[in-house]
Amino acid sequence: MKKIISCIENLSNEIFYEIFDFLDGCEIYQAFSNLNDRFQTLITCSTLRLKIDLSTRPDSSLEYGSKYVVVPNKDRIIALSWPFSYDHNLGYTLFNIDSSFIRLEILTLRSIRANDLIPLLINMISLPHLFSLTINYDEDPQEISNIYQASFNLSMLKYFKLSFFAFETLLSISINVDKQLTTIKYLVIDHCCSLDELIALLSCTHQL
Repeated sequence: MKKIISCIENLSNEIFYEIFDFLDGCEIYQAFSNLNDRFQTLITCSTLRLKIDLSTRPDSSLEYGSKYVVVPNKDRIIALSWPFSYDHNLGYTLFNIDSSFIRLEILTLRSIRANDLIPLLINMISLPHLFSLTINYDEDPQEISNIYQASFNLSMLKYFKLSFFAFETLLSISINVDKQLTTIKYLVIDHCCSLDELIALLSCTHQL
């Protein structure tokens, strides 16, 4: 075992960063944190960009991923998948997405509640590099217009996908076309909508 570790440590830092690029940030920290001084330096280096998927993690490791990986490394995270369907009875808050996520480029929000989503989208205007946003939403259909309106305000956004799972629900999408032009080039409408609503959405996305 020591021989294997010794051989691995002969690899250059650049190769380790290539390997880390394929791994989830939480897995990197669980595997290499406090292993030795070299790996500790590698995983805490500011040049290491982290991709973190909390959406598939059990509650037992969700708090660890939030408290010990996400929060201390907000400025190094480039991709984040974030679940909102966690158990509030656990007694902790995950974190807020704010301007401290200065490198965040790709964000996926799963099972998010309406009263969390709209304020979050408004707050995300401060993110300078966010170009991809995916939202899986299954709550109040009356908020769909507000979700589109707030998402279209994100100035760097190039890709936007909204999934709404209540397929039998009739949606009413109303967007102020005169004020709502967006930079989005790829729009995925993963829900039912009428032709008029589709036209309203397309009229706001001239760069598709």
